[in-house]
Amino acid sequence: MSSSAKAPVANPSFEASYERLFGTGIPIGPEAALFFDDFYQRFLKDPDIARLFAGTDIPQQSRIMRMSLYQLVAFYLLDEPNAELERLAERHRQVGASDAMFERWLQALIDTVAAHDPAFNAGVEQGWRQALGPGMTYFRRQLRC
Repeated sequence: MSSSAKAPVANPSFEASYERLFGTGIPIGPEAALFFDDFYQRFLKDPDIARLFAGTDIPQQSRIMRMSLYQLVAFYLLDEPNAELERLAERHRQVGASDAMFERWLQALIDTVAAHDPAFNAGVEQGWRQALGPGMTYFRRQLRC
């Protein structure tokens, strides 16, 4: 953690939901494939998003999504981007991702969490938004570079 970095605010709703969905620890294993398959079914319903992903190997993309979510959680915990998150942000900039697409991504993720977490409620949703917010803001800033 950098000297100017702040420790994240306690977020027990997010932490408990994450554990219910993916187990203990930050890394997300391959057993979460059903969650990510469901996420992509939701996310790709948007025609603009579907066009962006045309010809994409969705099983491979699901593995990338697991890693991306891990990176967003790590950013939340560490309060600074690592080289992998920087690479992901640059890739999104190169493919022409937009603020609106990031909003759709986040909503598809929240909807998938709601479908898979039996204890989902408004507090859990707020926890996820709080945890992913810093990374989403980082990505949006990088679109403008």
